[in-house]
Amino acid sequence: GLFRQWWDGEKPGLFVVHDPGVERFLKGPHQSHHKHYERAFSLPMIFVDGFGENLPYRDEVFDSCLIAAALDHCLAPQEVINEAYRCLRPGGLMIIFQHSDSVDMTISFLKRLKVLLKRMQNVLFIFFRPGGAQFFIKYYLWNSPQQYHLHHFSKEDLTHMMTHSGFTRIHCQLVSEFDNVYGYEAKK
Repeated sequence: GLFRQWWDGEKPGLFVVHDPGVERFLKGPHQSHHKHYERAFSLPMIFVDGFGENLPYRDEVFDSCLIAAALDHCLAPQEVINEAYRCLRPGGLMIIFQHSDSVDMTISFLKRLKVLLKRMQNVLFIFFRPGGAQFFIKYYLWNSPQQYHLHHFSKEDLTHMMTHSGFTRIHCQLVSEFDNVYGYEAKK
Protein backbone atom coordinates (compact mmCIF):
# COMPACT_ATOMS: atom_id res chain seq x y z
CA GLY A 1 0.00 0.00 0.00
CA LEU A 2 2.97 2.37 0.09
CA PHE A 3 2.45 3.20 -3.59
CA ARG A 4 -0.64 5.18 -2.68
CA GLN A 5 1.93 7.87 -1.83
CA TRP A 6 1.61 8.86 -5.51
CA TRP A 7 -2.11 8.11 -5.93
CA ASP A 8 -4.44 11.02 -6.64
CA GLY A 9 -6.67 10.44 -3.63
CA GLU A 10 -8.64 13.63 -4.34
CA LYS A 11 -10.70 11.89 -7.02
CA PRO A 12 -13.41 9.49 -5.93
CA GLY A 13 -12.12 5.97 -6.02
CA LEU A 14 -10.68 3.12 -4.07
CA PHE A 15 -7.08 1.97 -3.61
CA VAL A 16 -7.01 -1.83 -3.23
CA VAL A 17 -3.93 -3.77 -2.16
CA HIS A 18 -4.12 -7.45 -3.11
CA ASP A 19 -1.30 -9.44 -1.50
CA PRO A 20 -0.76 -12.83 0.13
CA GLY A 21 1.49 -11.16 2.73
CA VAL A 22 -1.14 -10.32 5.34
CA GLU A 23 1.43 -10.65 8.16
CA ARG A 24 3.07 -7.40 7.05
CA PHE A 25 -0.20 -5.58 7.54
CA LEU A 26 -0.92 -7.23 10.88
CA LYS A 27 2.43 -6.15 12.33
CA GLY A 28 2.10 -2.63 11.03
CA PRO A 29 4.59 -0.66 8.98
CA HIS A 30 8.15 0.01 10.04
CA GLN A 31 8.70 3.51 11.44
CA SER A 32 10.89 4.39 8.43
CA HIS A 33 7.84 3.78 6.22
CA HIS A 34 5.90 6.36 8.22
CA LYS A 35 8.76 8.81 7.73
CA HIS A 36 9.21 8.32 3.96
CA TYR A 37 5.60 7.60 2.98
CA GLU A 38 3.71 10.01 5.21
CA ARG A 39 1.16 10.90 2.52
CA ALA A 40 0.47 7.22 1.80
CA PHE A 41 -0.72 6.64 5.35
CA SER A 42 -3.10 9.57 5.17
CA LEU A 43 -5.01 8.07 2.22
CA PRO A 44 -7.58 5.26 2.46
CA MET A 45 -6.75 1.71 1.40
CA ILE A 46 -8.44 -1.69 1.42
CA PHE A 47 -6.32 -4.80 1.89
CA VAL A 48 -7.40 -8.08 0.29
CA ASP A 49 -5.48 -11.20 1.29
CA GLY A 50 -5.00 -13.48 -1.71
CA PHE A 51 -3.03 -14.57 -4.73
CA GLY A 52 -2.90 -12.80 -8.08
CA GLU A 53 -3.62 -15.94 -10.09
CA ASN A 54 -7.27 -15.84 -9.00
CA LEU A 55 -8.54 -12.32 -8.33
CA PRO A 56 -11.96 -12.10 -6.63
CA TYR A 57 -13.05 -9.02 -8.58
CA ARG A 58 -15.59 -8.50 -11.35
CA ASP A 59 -14.49 -8.03 -14.94
CA GLU A 60 -13.46 -4.51 -16.00
CA VAL A 61 -13.72 -2.90 -12.55
CA PHE A 62 -10.33 -1.12 -12.12
CA ASP A 63 -8.83 1.89 -13.92
CA SER A 64 -5.24 0.85 -13.27
CA CYS A 65 -3.16 -2.01 -11.92
CA LEU A 66 0.33 -1.90 -10.44
CA ILE A 67 2.46 -5.01 -9.96
CA ALA A 68 5.68 -4.12 -8.17
CA ALA A 69 8.53 -6.65 -7.86
CA ALA A 70 6.05 -9.50 -7.47
CA LEU A 71 5.82 -11.56 -10.67
CA ASP A 72 9.05 -13.43 -9.91
CA HIS A 73 7.42 -14.65 -6.66
CA CYS A 74 4.17 -15.87 -8.26
CA LEU A 75 3.59 -19.50 -9.14
CA ALA A 76 1.96 -18.64 -12.47
CA PRO A 77 2.97 -15.14 -13.62
CA GLN A 78 1.09 -15.39 -16.93
CA GLU A 79 -2.13 -16.09 -15.01
CA VAL A 80 -1.50 -13.04 -12.82
CA ILE A 81 -1.17 -10.82 -15.90
CA ASN A 82 -4.26 -12.45 -17.46
CA GLU A 83 -6.27 -11.73 -14.32
CA ALA A 84 -5.06 -8.13 -14.21
CA TYR A 85 -6.17 -7.72 -17.82
CA ARG A 86 -9.59 -9.18 -17.03
CA CYS A 87 -10.12 -6.80 -14.11
CA LEU A 88 -9.04 -3.64 -15.96
CA ARG A 89 -11.57 -1.45 -17.74
CA PRO A 90 -11.06 -0.88 -21.48
CA GLY A 91 -8.31 1.72 -21.79
CA GLY A 92 -7.05 0.77 -18.30
CA LEU A 93 -3.38 1.17 -17.45
CA MET A 94 -1.10 -1.67 -16.38
CA ILE A 95 2.20 -0.80 -14.71
CA ILE A 96 4.77 -3.41 -13.78
CA PHE A 97 8.06 -2.82 -11.97
CA GLN A 98 10.21 -5.92 -12.19
CA HIS A 99 13.83 -7.01 -12.16
CA SER A 100 14.47 -7.98 -15.77
CA ASP A 101 17.72 -9.15 -17.18
CA SER A 102 18.79 -11.16 -20.19
CA VAL A 103 22.02 -12.17 -18.46
CA ASP A 104 22.23 -15.91 -17.71
CA MET A 105 21.89 -16.33 -13.94
CA THR A 106 22.63 -20.05 -14.05
CA ILE A 107 22.26 -21.92 -10.81
CA SER A 108 23.14 -25.59 -10.86
CA PHE A 109 20.39 -28.15 -11.24
CA LEU A 110 21.01 -29.59 -7.74
CA LYS A 111 21.06 -26.17 -6.07
CA ARG A 112 17.71 -25.24 -7.67
CA LEU A 113 16.25 -28.59 -6.65
CA LYS A 114 17.43 -28.03 -3.06
CA VAL A 115 15.72 -24.61 -2.95
CA LEU A 116 12.50 -26.10 -4.34
CA LEU A 117 12.49 -28.99 -1.88
CA LYS A 118 12.60 -26.45 0.95
CA ARG A 119 9.40 -25.05 -0.55
CA MET A 120 7.59 -28.37 -0.91
CA GLN A 121 4.15 -26.71 -0.65
CA ASN A 122 4.89 -24.74 -3.83
CA VAL A 123 6.14 -27.85 -5.61
CA LEU A 124 2.99 -29.79 -4.71
CA PHE A 125 0.79 -26.90 -5.86
CA ILE A 126 2.55 -26.92 -9.23
CA PHE A 127 2.21 -30.70 -9.69
CA PHE A 128 -1.54 -30.71 -9.03
CA ARG A 129 -2.18 -28.19 -11.79
CA PRO A 130 -2.92 -29.40 -15.34
CA GLY A 131 0.45 -29.86 -17.06
CA GLY A 132 2.20 -29.20 -13.76
CA ALA A 133 4.90 -31.85 -14.05
CA GLN A 134 6.05 -30.60 -17.47
CA PHE A 135 5.93 -26.98 -16.20
CA PHE A 136 8.02 -27.90 -13.17
CA ILE A 137 10.69 -29.64 -15.21
CA LYS A 138 10.86 -26.96 -17.90
CA TYR A 139 10.81 -23.81 -15.74
CA TYR A 140 12.12 -24.82 -12.34
CA LEU A 141 14.79 -27.41 -13.05
CA TRP A 142 16.17 -26.55 -16.49
CA ASN A 143 15.75 -22.77 -16.62
CA SER A 144 17.77 -20.44 -14.43
CA PRO A 145 15.65 -18.71 -11.80
CA GLN A 146 17.46 -16.70 -9.17
CA GLN A 147 17.93 -18.56 -5.90
CA TYR A 148 15.16 -16.78 -4.00
CA HIS A 149 12.78 -16.22 -6.90
CA LEU A 150 10.53 -18.68 -8.64
CA HIS A 151 11.06 -16.95 -11.98
CA HIS A 152 13.61 -14.85 -13.80
CA PHE A 153 12.44 -12.72 -16.73
CA SER A 154 14.08 -10.98 -19.61
CA LYS A 155 12.51 -7.77 -20.93
CA GLU A 156 11.30 -9.77 -23.90
CA ASP A 157 9.65 -12.37 -21.63
CA LEU A 158 7.55 -9.77 -19.83
CA THR A 159 6.65 -7.93 -23.02
CA HIS A 160 5.55 -11.22 -24.58
CA MET A 161 3.49 -12.15 -21.51
CA MET A 162 1.69 -8.80 -21.59
CA THR A 163 1.05 -9.10 -25.33
CA HIS A 164 -0.23 -12.65 -24.84
CA SER A 165 -2.78 -11.34 -22.30
CA GLY A 166 -4.02 -8.75 -24.78
CA PHE A 167 -2.21 -5.61 -23.64
CA THR A 168 -1.17 -3.10 -26.30
CA ARG A 169 1.06 -0.02 -26.46
CA ILE A 170 3.63 -1.68 -24.22
CA HIS A 171 6.55 0.51 -23.23
CA CYS A 172 9.58 -0.57 -21.22
CA GLN A 173 12.06 1.74 -19.51
CA LEU A 174 15.00 1.16 -17.18
CA VAL A 175 14.05 2.47 -13.73
CA SER A 176 17.07 1.38 -11.68
CA GLU A 177 20.37 0.56 -13.36
CA PHE A 178 21.80 -0.68 -10.05
CA ASP A 179 19.53 -3.75 -9.90
CA ASN A 180 18.13 -3.86 -13.46
CA VAL A 181 14.57 -2.91 -12.53
CA TYR A 182 12.44 -1.97 -15.50
CA GLY A 183 9.11 -0.25 -15.63
CA TYR A 184 6.53 -1.58 -18.07
CA GLU A 185 3.46 0.38 -19.05
CA ALA A 186 0.65 -1.02 -21.20
CA LYS A 187 -2.98 -0.35 -22.10
CA LYS A 188 -5.94 -2.65 -22.22
